[in-house]
Amino acid sequence: MTSFLSWLDTDSRQRDQAMAVLDAFRDRTTVDELGVSSIRDAITHQLFPGSSVLQTRARYLLFIPWLVADAMTARNADAAVAELRRGEVRLIDMLADSDDRQGLIGGQARANLRRMPSAMYWAALRSYGITTSRSSIAGLLRDGVAHTAETRRAPREADDEHGPSMLRPGIDPHALLLRPRDWPQGTSFALTPAEADYLRGRIMTSHPESLYAWFLREEVEVETAERFVWEHPGAGEFPAAMAEWVEHGRAFSVLNRGAVLLYNLQLAEASEHAERTERYRADLIEWCAVVDGPDGLRNWSLDAFWRLLAGVGARISRPTRTFVDRWHELVVSRSGIVDDDGARELIAHRERSLKGPRARLVNPSALNAWSGASALAQLQYNWPIARRIIDDIQAGARVEVPA
Repeated sequence: MTSFLSWLDTDSRQRDQAMAVLDAFRDRTTVDELGVSSIRDAITHQLFPGSSVLQTRARYLLFIPWLVADAMTARNADAAVAELRRGEVRLIDMLADSDDRQGLIGGQARANLRRMPSAMYWAALRSYGITTSRSSIAGLLRDGVAHTAETRRAPREADDEHGPSMLRPGIDPHALLLRPRDWPQGTSFALTPAEADYLRGRIMTSHPESLYAWFLREEVEVETAERFVWEHPGAGEFPAAMAEWVEHGRAFSVLNRGAVLLYNLQLAEASEHAERTERYRADLIEWCAVVDGPDGLRNWSLDAFWRLLAGVGARISRPTRTFVDRWHELVVSRSGIVDDDGARELIAHRERSLKGPRARLVNPSALNAWSGASALAQLQYNWPIARRIIDDIQAGARVEVPA
């Protein structure tokens, strides 16, 4: 238990950063082969702050504080950590028996799940002010256990739903007041209108200028754009600031897509795999047509993009910026990028600078271990995740409450 507790109880900011990196490696669609994650994450934070590639359903944003509050009644901090894990396993079992299992975390692993939903959602809870603690989960549990002990020793004045028994340090009491009386029995992913209103308010208050907040505030349907937010039919109505981020995000997503395709083409050629080589070459030729089309990159201002990122304090390393600048220059100035020696050397050099001797294009062992497809998913900036969360909240708001 000590090692588990020490893993949880680290500096919260550093831990969030470390877990974000691990999340990216767990989700194959977000593996960053060419080192542009700092740009991707900066755009994501502006559009859908608090979102993560491992998030699934909105009600986890309430499940977690309810479970943490339950665990705070344990006799000590170690017992609280163990109780939180048991509570999360019970939650998995109950959700697995519900009618709606889409987005269930740990449905296969159950008690063997290594990383629990609380860890996946903790940064979001902090981002939306549902937890006001800057501590780790273990640190908050320790504070909560101490608070519970003091409450038990103090004279009991009121023990209704608004009394001391409902207070937990670091957790918004409004979230705890939403906990069902029969919790956790009969748990499902369906939000009640009150829960939906609370989550809507938290996101809108915490990040009022974000696209997340706009969709919730304007009650705009999200089902009409499945892959990319810029394909949403209401994109023309986005607030000006967000529209600028969306357009730059779209352009960078297109630009990066070409670099990733060329990287995979070079790997396929080095592997002497004819079918993959043919497929990636065809995909890259098709991508070149997109670049030259009306929604391409010819009129995109990279200087304006860098200024936008700098304006929000995004930390983009000099090598990363140099790579993007050079790739963009090659793409917009040449027509035969597929077989361009300069473009191929740029990609190879970038991989070597990031991976050193482990780079696939110079290491036969690493090349042999290649799966045949690396980081092919086009950058979406967590739109599918945000879309699911927004849809859950909107569905909850539409539920009719019996008179």
